Amino acid sequence: MLEGFYAFTETYDLYITGISLIWMVFALIRGKRNPSYVFAGIVLLFLICGYIQVESILNAAITKSVLLIFIVVALSAAINRNMNLDLYLDRVLGGIRSPILFLGVLCMLVALISSVFNNTPVVIILIPYMMKMAEKYEIAPSKLLIPLSFAAILGGMLTLIGTSTNLVLNGLIAGSGLPEFGFADFLLPGSLVVIAGVLYLMTLGYYLLPQRAFNFKKKQDAVRKYFVEAKIPAASALSGLSLSESGLKEYKGVSLIELIRGSRSFEVVASRNMILQEGDRLIFSGSLTDVMQINAEERKLEFIAEKRLAHENKVEFVEISIPTNSSLDGKRVNETNFRQRYGATILAVHRNSEDLSGRIGELQLKSGDLLIVVPHINLTDALRADFYILSNVTQEQQPLSQKIKLGLGLVAIITAALIVQLDLFLTLGLILTLAVVLGFTSIQEIKNEFRLNLFVILVSSLLVGEVFMSTGLANEVSSWILNAVLPYGFNGVVLGLMLFTTLLTSFITNVAAVSIAFPLAYSISATTGIPSEALFLAVAFAASAAFMTPIGYQTNLLIMAPGDYRFKDFFKAGAPLTLIYLGVIWGYLYFIYT
Repeated sequence: MLEGFYAFTETYDLYITGISLIWMVFALIRGKRNPSYVFAGIVLLFLICGYIQVESILNAAITKSVLLIFIVVALSAAINRNMNLDLYLDRVLGGIRSPILFLGVLCMLVALISSVFNNTPVVIILIPYMMKMAEKYEIAPSKLLIPLSFAAILGGMLTLIGTSTNLVLNGLIAGSGLPEFGFADFLLPGSLVVIAGVLYLMTLGYYLLPQRAFNFKKKQDAVRKYFVEAKIPAASALSGLSLSESGLKEYKGVSLIELIRGSRSFEVVASRNMILQEGDRLIFSGSLTDVMQINAEERKLEFIAEKRLAHENKVEFVEISIPTNSSLDGKRVNETNFRQRYGATILAVHRNSEDLSGRIGELQLKSGDLLIVVPHINLTDALRADFYILSNVTQEQQPLSQKIKLGLGLVAIITAALIVQLDLFLTLGLILTLAVVLGFTSIQEIKNEFRLNLFVILVSSLLVGEVFMSTGLANEVSSWILNAVLPYGFNGVVLGLMLFTTLLTSFITNVAAVSIAFPLAYSISATTGIPSEALFLAVAFAASAAFMTPIGYQTNLLIMAPGDYRFKDFFKAGAPLTLIYLGVIWGYLYFIYT
């Protein structure tokens, strides 16, 4: 029976692979399943069909490019914990009076920082700083936050390690037996797109961005509408009153959207004469500051996170964001064991452009959700590892002597790497070891930065690309593309490949886009004789052209709520930038490779 099954899968390998990849793309676009589950399911199917072997999975898991991504993530996290980025930026930018000049200089600095650090934490750290500078210049934050995200994306293309996409592509190239890209191969084309992109953001892009009214007298947490749950405690003044008599619908800036009694929920509009009882749970929508004012005069409600805490029983609120590829994506709050796992209680939830309802415990979490949590004692390592911390948290400070030792060590390692030509993996590994020895990070903190979901996606993307090529599907698809673009020569092939990859990366992860586009580039190069390096660079840059939709990149999602952006804002500002970006890369490739 197995022989017959494998004969079937071998005969129809093109169709099985093609249908599987189409399903993968649509599943990633819909976003109903965690991306790691989608990738793992595809790999399992390919394993069952005999297209890959267990040995292939193990080899992909220890690929240098995959391990290198986690070294870069660990180094970025160590630097973020020990460097006050706001302070350094203030020293450089504090005296600039023009908001447009400030924007240009800041975007260049952010691009440089993102060329060597994980750009998502950089954007998270700088969101409060950009809000403060928007207040200083008396402009809306919507004028500054999209440029912040776009600059981080542009800067990731300056170096090989600037984005995981480049490293995954390098792994695919190495697996194909071709020469890998070096650290500086992205520097010249990356510099060109950064310069062109920043000039655009300072000129036309600045005027295309929305100017939305913003009340700077409110705190940052008042900008976002949170989903907050409260209950009526014993001896509450609300017990025995009807909803209409309670006054709960009259608070400024707060909307009472639902009442829950036992397992039943009631719409407020249809239940205005309903008598409130002890234990009733009320669901509010509003800014956290406004909701908390409900208890300002007398204790009427009990918020679910209120309890006796350390630090003189003061309730400290911390704002966190669920990252892409989080293990919590798609899980209900009561399935996560959140209180025990993270030593904190969820007080409120915000999801951009979506109305929430029901109890917080029954809410299904999604990547990009913003949570207000109350730590029971302090921020645990698990909380720091699994979430992006948006609130201002005191950073660790190392003695000046340790910083000097680290600086000297970095100079020595980089000098040795240049002299004896150490590869990038070993160089960054030595730098991470130095950081551990000097106390800037620890083995436990490095372990905390390992995200299983991301690991599954990275390994699976290498295997998907391998199957796409080995089954011959890449050759078939590339021949279809070539029939359409080959009459236009080099220009048509490069532009067609970049547009196809850009379309993919606008709706699915850029790693997935690379895993699909690389085999096409490889096959097209073998068929046409166009240098593979040119096509691989085209794929790399197009896979990071995530400017037209908020779902194309994590940093775009992070700035949506504080900037009060709409989906159309990204397309309006991002589409011209995408054309400029792709045009610059096409011009570079044409000049260098023809």
